[in-house]
Amino acid sequence: MNVRVFLVFILNIFFHENSLCNVKLDSLTNHNLIKSIIFKNIDQNYQFPIININEKFFLSFDDISNQDNDYYYKIYHYDYNWKKSKLFKNEYLHGFDNQRITQVKSSFGTKQTYNNYKLELPNDELKFLKTGNYKIKIFDIDDKLIFERKFLIVDQKIKINSKINRSSNINNIGTHQRINFIIEPIDFFIRDPENEIKILIIQNFQWDNIMDDISPTFNINNQIHYVNSNLLEFEGGNEYYNFDNKDIRVENQNISYVSNDEKYHTYLYTNIEKKLYPYTFDQDINGDFKISTTLGDDTEIEADYSFVHFSLARTKYNVNESIYVYGNFNNYELSEENLMKFNPSLDLFEKRILLKQGFYNYKYILKKNDSIKKNLISGSHYRTENSYQIFVYYKSAGSNFFSLIGFDNLNSFNINNSNLSQ
Repeated sequence: MNVRVFLVFILNIFFHENSLCNVKLDSLTNHNLIKSIIFKNIDQNYQFPIININEKFFLSFDDISNQDNDYYYKIYHYDYNWKKSKLFKNEYLHGFDNQRITQVKSSFGTKQTYNNYKLELPNDELKFLKTGNYKIKIFDIDDKLIFERKFLIVDQKIKINSKINRSSNINNIGTHQRINFIIEPIDFFIRDPENEIKILIIQNFQWDNIMDDISPTFNINNQIHYVNSNLLEFEGGNEYYNFDNKDIRVENQNISYVSNDEKYHTYLYTNIEKKLYPYTFDQDINGDFKISTTLGDDTEIEADYSFVHFSLARTKYNVNESIYVYGNFNNYELSEENLMKFNPSLDLFEKRILLKQGFYNYKYILKKNDSIKKNLISGSHYRTENSYQIFVYYKSAGSNFFSLIGFDNLNSFNINNSNLSQ
C-alpha cells in the first residue's frame, strides 16, 4: 500500500505541478474571495458561538480580492426550528444592526495578500434582549448577501443529565451511538412538556445533522426523561483525516510535498477509504480547524494561504455520484468549491482548495442523486469519539417565541452500555 501511495504521489507531481503552481487568484469566483470564516465565543476552543446574553463572541473572515471592500452585518431572530420568529427587531435587539464592520487589518509578509475583518458582539451599537436562535448575515455595499452564520443565546434554567450509550438495536449495535438524557427545571414547573418543550440534538456542532421532533419518554416529579429510544441514535462515523501546515514550507506525516512558487501548494498524501480498515482512535477536533503559523505572532494577518491538494484513492466511479471534501473550513457545505474530480489515469478523486495556514480536520462525503452519505467512505463505528449538543427550548403560555433555556455539550469518549435511568 505504501508503494502505491508513493507512485500516486510521483504521478500527481508529474501531471499537475506545472499547471497548478501558477494559478492566478483572479480565476476564482466572487464566492471564493471570502475565506477563513471564524465564528466563536471568545472563551471557547470550538467554533460554535453559544453564549449567555451578555457574553462576548466574535466573527472574523478574510477578503482576498486585493480591494478595500465594505461589509455590513444584520441580525435576525428565529424559533427553535430555524423559522423566522414573530418578534420585531426592537424586541430582540437594543440598538441598531446594519452597521459597517470597522475592524480591518491588512495581511503582513504573506504571498497571498488579504484584508482581515473582525466583528465583536455585543458592542456599543448593539445588545441582545432575548435568548434563542439567531443568524448573522454579512452584506456588501450593494446589499448583496455574502454569507450567513448561526449563533445561539442561552439562559440556563434547567439541569441536564445526559449520557451517550452504545445502541441496543441489533442492526445498529456496532455503528451507532444513542443519546439518553433527563431535564429538570430549576425553580419553575413545566405542565405540558409535549407542547411547552422542544428539543434539538446535533452531532459535532454540525447543523446538517439535526435530530428533532423528540417526545419525552415519561415525566416524574418534574423530571422529564428522554431515554431508551431508537429515535435518539446517530451514526458514530469515524475519526477525521487531518493535516497541519502551520509551518507552510515543510513536509510532515500527512503532507508529502510543498511547492514554494508564486503561491504555496501543499500536496497531502493520498487518502484511502477508512471504511476498509478497523476502527483506530485518532485525536481529532471533530471536523473543526484552527488557524496558526510559525512565521509570525498575529495569525489573523501573518498566516499565509496555500493551495491544498486533496486526493482519495477510489477506483469505483459512478456518474450519478459526487464526492466532496467536507469540514468546518467550508461550513460543512457541499459546493463546487469542494467538489472532487475523478482522474481515471490514477484512479483518484482530486481537489485543490485555497486554505489559510493551520490545523484542519476533513472527511469525504458522497452524494448520490439527492441522498447524502456522510459515512459511506469513512465507515461508522460506535466507539468513535464525537461530541453532541442538546438544546432545550421553552414556550410558556402567552409567549410568542421559544426561548433557549438549556444547553449541554457531551462527549462519547467514555461511551458505555448502561441505561441512564438505571
